Amino acid sequence: MIKKILLTLSIIILFGCNKEEEIIKKDLNYNRSLYSWYFKNVLNDLDKFNTFIEGNKINRVYQKVSDTYLEKDDKETEKFIKDLNDKKIEVYYLDGEPSWGEEDGYKSIIEVIDKVLEFNSTHNSKFNGLLLDIEPYTSEKIEHFEDEHFEIYLKQIKKVYSYSKEKDIKILLAIPSWFDKENFDMFKELIKNCDGISVMNYDINNTVENIKNEYEYAYKYDKFIETIYEIGFEKDYTFNSFDEIEEDYKNIIYKYSNYVGLSYHHYGDLLKK
Repeated sequence: MIKKILLTLSIIILFGCNKEEEIIKKDLNYNRSLYSWYFKNVLNDLDKFNTFIEGNKINRVYQKVSDTYLEKDDKETEKFIKDLNDKKIEVYYLDGEPSWGEEDGYKSIIEVIDKVLEFNSTHNSKFNGLLLDIEPYTSEKIEHFEDEHFEIYLKQIKKVYSYSKEKDIKILLAIPSWFDKENFDMFKELIKNCDGISVMNYDINNTVENIKNEYEYAYKYDKFIETIYEIGFEKDYTFNSFDEIEEDYKNIIYKYSNYVGLSYHHYGDLLKK
């Protein structure tokens, strides 16, 4: 009888492990994005760009595009978006300035949203939304980012998110992993006032725990979430290779599941190699 029980337990454990491995393998090939700041460089060598996209199973691209490429008669941007859409890849307009997180900064953000909406209204292939990388704590006007600065930033985002919902366009925010430690209540409000967060989770010694609250509240409020990895491997705070990134990301999804996506920042760093 005991042997039968032990055998049954062994089968359950074995099956459970195999099933878990299958889930992890699936998750590692799911929910990946790429930041890309220099559109002209991308257009200069689309083959190289597409090779990276396909090789790393990217399904969202955050692309900074200058005003020249947003004109009504522009064809290059539309073709760029269409070619990615044909591969089931979403494209978000990427932009951000520290001043956008300061008083009345929402006006500048709304101007950018309107540019994207205008492009979308005059082209068949459209941006899925915007990824705002604002980082107000890097402003020269702010010596130490404190609650008063967080409150002003949050006020801008609330106005922008309200506007984006009226216009039916998605807003994602790039945020640092320490906002929850600065002010927990404002951190939660920030997550409520966007469609998702892209977390600058750059403390490579503690990536799993540092995204705990971000995961919990993104999940609670039904918001998109991903963890960003820098791929300028020569920097002190980065992993040394894509293999090391994969191992770390595996730890994150073991803990939180594939609800947390993976993002690479940024494509321009690859061109330096």
